[in-house]
Amino acid sequence: MISNKKTGSYYTPIKTVRFMYKYLESQKNWVCDMLEPSAGDGRFIEQGLKNDTISKIVGVELVKEKAEILLQRFMGKNIHIISKDFLEFSLYSKEKYDLIIGNPPYINKKNIEPVFVERAYTLCKQYNLPKGIVQNAWVAFILASLSHLAAKGVLFFVLPIELLQVQYAEKLRVFLEKNFNTIHILTFDEKMFPEIEQNTCLLYLTNCKEKTPYIDYKQYKKLDSEKPYSTSKIQRNKPLEKWTNAILSDDEIDVLRRLSKNLPTISEFGNSAPGIVTGANNVFILTKAEVKKIGCEKFVIPIISRSNSVQGHLYIDEVLIKGLEADNRVKLFLLNLSGIEEKCLPPKLIGYLKKEGNRIRNGKKIKDGYKCSRRKPWYAVPIVPTGEVVFFKRYDKVPRICVKSKEIYTTDIAYNMRLKLQYDADSFVFCFYNSCTLALCEYWGRYYAGGVSELTPTEFKKLCVPYEYIDKEKVEYLRNLLLRGASVDEVVSYVDNETILKEFSKEDVNRLKKIRKKLMYRRLS
Repeated sequence: MISNKKTGSYYTPIKTVRFMYKYLESQKNWVCDMLEPSAGDGRFIEQGLKNDTISKIVGVELVKEKAEILLQRFMGKNIHIISKDFLEFSLYSKEKYDLIIGNPPYINKKNIEPVFVERAYTLCKQYNLPKGIVQNAWVAFILASLSHLAAKGVLFFVLPIELLQVQYAEKLRVFLEKNFNTIHILTFDEKMFPEIEQNTCLLYLTNCKEKTPYIDYKQYKKLDSEKPYSTSKIQRNKPLEKWTNAILSDDEIDVLRRLSKNLPTISEFGNSAPGIVTGANNVFILTKAEVKKIGCEKFVIPIISRSNSVQGHLYIDEVLIKGLEADNRVKLFLLNLSGIEEKCLPPKLIGYLKKEGNRIRNGKKIKDGYKCSRRKPWYAVPIVPTGEVVFFKRYDKVPRICVKSKEIYTTDIAYNMRLKLQYDADSFVFCFYNSCTLALCEYWGRYYAGGVSELTPTEFKKLCVPYEYIDKEKVEYLRNLLLRGASVDEVVSYVDNETILKEFSKEDVNRLKKIRKKLMYRRLS
């Protein structure tokens, strides 16, 4: 059930609340004092009352009306309800608790009250953490809770799965690894909040005496499953940059690192950079019919703005562009107007630019938008250098990487590579489709709702490729595999035979295949 989206209140399913308390019992946690930092409708408090060992419960609730309902509901019991912002409470209260449990609000920084952000910054300073980690309210709730946790206490939260992988939370993850020797990450195939596009997990933090620091990653089918169907433990490979990779075992991470460490990284093959940023693709990228209607044939260059336009293709060339032109819904032509005075443009194009520039988008004229307003004139889209290889940064089952004609451009959906002279573009793209490189794509990348994975420029440059020159007939065979829609396994097995199986043992290659599939199924399930 969703309540009050503005305050980020998403009530936790009762079966999840019960699961969490059962999990605490399974870990043999002794609880005397309990704190619920975002009490909501009191479901964590109510379940806590059923635990005989809990003698005192404190619930903090920002919304006054909710706090008053809780006061009436739990009157006469040893429960203290405090109507206050939790960060304000944490800055003056000195109380310590054996258990801090709940589901903190998920509110993007841009929608948070300034006073809350300032309090969060104070907490960052207290823990010597950068302010940049405060991109969402749940981050501040974690930090505020730490000052109230008893020495052997447990912090147990429902959190968005982005905690495990987003870049802004990396320093927070490292900080938590340094401060807790026992970290459990619990994920569920069943959606906790099916009404919203927000995947969640449970994070359990504590310090067990004389324990070797570790991260446990457990996967459950249902929110009320008795046992996980998959578990893994990380001890050697800490700190772990992305906690989503804790789905692998230490041995699997060791294999991936051992086999990739002597391979050259993307950055060693040449330069790479994102493609063209227009600031308004729908204005500046046109279909063939729109080009004809406006009469701007002399002022456009071919561009790929959607990765599905190249699905199944190894080459982005004139043949592909001609084939795409047949579909008048496909936007393929970028207005290239840099350095051209308005008086030199055809009247229909001038009229089109004036109409589109004054069109309102998100409360502003398009020409007054951030990107457009910084250009002189506003419609002069900067044409960045292209490259002979392009990698599309977002993908589903397998990344798309293509050999591209230099006369064809892409938007920033792709990274354009300019290879050093000693490398052959066809061979490079062929070699990319091996099990090791594709496993690293999954390992370094991050994924979003729907399972779409993405690599940032830094992550892309860290990928390793076992490059060697490949005969043209073998490249052509791969091209035909892609064109006929061969399975990922068939494509990868063919490339493996021509690349890494010449250097790695069959056993190691099979392990790489399993690692890639485990990471891929994790995000697509």
